[in-house]
Amino acid sequence: MRRRSPEPLRRTNPESRALPQFPPDAAMSWILAGSVLLTVTARLYLIFATRATEEDFYITLRYASNLAHGVGFVYNTGEHVLGTTTPLYTLLLALAIRLHLDPTLTGKLVSTAADAGSCLFAWRLGCALKRPLAGLCAGLCLAVAPLNLTESVKGMESGLVACACVGAWAFWAEGRSAAAWVCAALLALLRIDGAILAVILLAACLQRDGRLPWRGLLLYILLTLPWLLYATVAFGSPIPASLRAKLVVYGWHNSAYFPNLVPFLRIMTHNPLSLLLFVGASAAVTQTIWSWRARRKVRSEPGAETGEAVTIEGAPPTGENDRGRRELGSIVTDGAPPIGENDSAPSRLPPIEPMLAWLAVYYGGMAFSKVFLFGWYFLPPTPVYYLVAFVGWERLSAGVRGNLPSWKPRLTLPALAGMYLSVGVLLAVVTVPRVARTLRESQRVEDELRIPIGLWLKAHALPADTVMLEPIGYIGYYSDLRVLDTVGLVSPETLPFYSQAEESPYHALWTRFQPEWILLRSGEWEALLRHERKLPADQRLGARYREAQTWQSPGSPPDSAPVFRLFQRTSPPNPPPALRVPAETERGALPHFRPSCEAGPYPRHLS
Repeated sequence: MRRRSPEPLRRTNPESRALPQFPPDAAMSWILAGSVLLTVTARLYLIFATRATEEDFYITLRYASNLAHGVGFVYNTGEHVLGTTTPLYTLLLALAIRLHLDPTLTGKLVSTAADAGSCLFAWRLGCALKRPLAGLCAGLCLAVAPLNLTESVKGMESGLVACACVGAWAFWAEGRSAAAWVCAALLALLRIDGAILAVILLAACLQRDGRLPWRGLLLYILLTLPWLLYATVAFGSPIPASLRAKLVVYGWHNSAYFPNLVPFLRIMTHNPLSLLLFVGASAAVTQTIWSWRARRKVRSEPGAETGEAVTIEGAPPTGENDRGRRELGSIVTDGAPPIGENDSAPSRLPPIEPMLAWLAVYYGGMAFSKVFLFGWYFLPPTPVYYLVAFVGWERLSAGVRGNLPSWKPRLTLPALAGMYLSVGVLLAVVTVPRVARTLRESQRVEDELRIPIGLWLKAHALPADTVMLEPIGYIGYYSDLRVLDTVGLVSPETLPFYSQAEESPYHALWTRFQPEWILLRSGEWEALLRHERKLPADQRLGARYREAQTWQSPGSPPDSAPVFRLFQRTSPPNPPPALRVPAETERGALPHFRPSCEAGPYPRHLS
């Protein structure tokens, strides 16, 4: 039998030596296993207990279904429009369909596995930064935080994106440049906007290593180039049409410069846990800026060039009172995965600045853009964000301990394992039932409203009919009809009509395209009525369409107003009028659009 090396035991403190039956590596195994088990168990329960699935998942699923059945990488048959932002996830779902697996369940299980991987990567990144305790706390937040629980079980690709993000930074911090670039390539294939991380990762490699990571860049190009070539040939560009449509549609609605700034800050601090994380992340940013300025000041001192010791005024103390923290860090780091001999290991502690820069770009794009803040947008950076937040709190606590000489914390790994698992289970007991209720309520709307609408259309419409609507996820998938998307995610031909030159985009759309069916929300219907009251009777919707069916909100009184109205064309289409393209569109500028989101842009569990 292979004997265990006694090296880890010699590096432990006296408390851990007193417990030989529970050595440090075993304690670390219990901690990590508990984190993964908690992550997987909570998500499996929510998946099977709620069956909640995001509306936008069915847009990707329709692409995957068409691809698996030989129709092509299309939403509408014969229309080569890249309306999904996650090609790699689409291919994964298509593979599940070809293997006769449930694609929805497959996607959710893969996301669950990715969340478990994110917990492990968060710990590895913490070890590489010499902040293993912060990594463990970040993993605990990933396991039980309401945001992660809610968004990771609804079928979206966000969990995979989050795992690729933290994996790239963990491998980079460990000096495994090639593996980091593989994760960056997977990230770009999962979300096209993930290519931003590759730019910052390149700058981080140049800053730390002083040279280009040629091997990593080659791997990145080899992995992403096939898709870039295919998308350019098939769709004209690898940039999804849905990306431009969101900027246009959601931008038209907001006249303010930064309409999302206040809602973004509200979401980031909406409960005690999120507030705690926000304060910790802010502290980490502030301390990093202070350290950067202090280093610049040191370099400018006379003794810096000669190697003489230079004292930085105001620097946090690192005296005897920090011994407990350093000992704990060394114990936990013993369990970190070893860096291979063939990898270019960094010669010093990896800087945290590149990760902060990436977080600033990601969150800044959300806070200062006009695109609505959907819940799954917040998920990808959470592993790194949580780690940074706890690094900030660890630094703050180090400063406090420096001013309290009588307090000497001593924490053994067995005690840490017990505390960690106990806190995790307690938080799961509190958060999981609340998240389950929220998911059941949201899924009830899909089961009793959108799915019946799609099935009604499938039963009453002809296979070649076109339906014009905005919620193209569930209804588009279950109706299996050609969709004219009023937002333009898969129908870019609708975009020129959402300009300031058109008072009512919906009137312009039905007049121009005259689809067989039109599905309008109550707010869209009321806005169309207000506009058409000023028009002659023969130019109104009622002159060419009849109301075929209405649907009320689930659980509403029988006499309540419908939330959806379906109209059917009653006469052959007229010759379409000439398309009026605004001057700003001809010059290449983006026209302004007005979105139709009556339920509000913010998820209920985040608002």
